[in-house]
Amino acid sequence: MGNEVQIEVRDDGAGLDLVRIAERARRTGVLAADAKPTEAELAGMIFRSGFTTSEEVTELAGRGVGMDVVRAEVTSLGAASTPPARRAAAQPSNWCCR
Repeated sequence: MGNEVQIEVRDDGAGLDLVRIAERARRTGVLAADAKPTEAELAGMIFRSGFTTSEEVTELAGRGVGMDVVRAEVTSLGAASTPPARRAAAQPSNWCCR
């Protein structure tokens, strides 16, 4: 027993497309053309306000509102959120926030 709550977020198993994230970051000036970011740095880009890899705006994607809001809400609860470590393709990721 204690005062800890654990929130688990699970993705669809498609994982993060780090190449696409890097391309979009370079195209929008978030990442320098010659930068050599780590996988963790690229994964962290999804938490930037306004950042999206979607080519078109739909009801569900492309507006650049999403993971930055999740991180802000998790942080407001006094917790931390970190993208999952790399895992095999087509395997859902679990993100735990404590």
